[in-house]
Amino acid sequence: MYVRNDALRRKHIRLSPDRYADPASVVSVIVAVRDRNPIFGNAAFSCACHRALCGYFEQRHITVFAWVLMPDHAHFCLSPHVDHSVMQVISDIKQSTTRIAWSHGIQGQIWQRSFYDHFLRLDEDIEAVCRYIWMNPVRKGICAAPELYPYSGSTVFDWVALCTARAGM
Repeated sequence: MYVRNDALRRKHIRLSPDRYADPASVVSVIVAVRDRNPIFGNAAFSCACHRALCGYFEQRHITVFAWVLMPDHAHFCLSPHVDHSVMQVISDIKQSTTRIAWSHGIQGQIWQRSFYDHFLRLDEDIEAVCRYIWMNPVRKGICAAPELYPYSGSTVFDWVALCTARAGM
């Protein structure tokens, strides 16, 4: 059987680099751990990554509407900074968390090569997207309420208030 060589190549489905650098964009990004290994189930490692990411977002002035570290993936809703495209932010996150993983005895490549992204349209409710992200641990049965999960956050919203206000409706 003959298989065309170009059929074995990875598809490049990324938009133009300019789109990833536009500070007016709001992008939902999911980055999966390699082989869906639940490395963020390690509390000490997750806590170290949470602290590092909070510092990174603050230092680089990255607008992160919502984020959560799940056992086998990370989910972010963010806008790029004029000096840091979404591609650069995700690369930085992967590099810094990989170094932290190695310092915690986790070996090898921890992230899948690429990531999934979705650019929010103007008619999409950003708070609903954020609540969806923060509810990930609840949907997976990890905790009873999003505010009980310690590896979530936002640089924009009082995310706990948003989640609890919605739950009370």
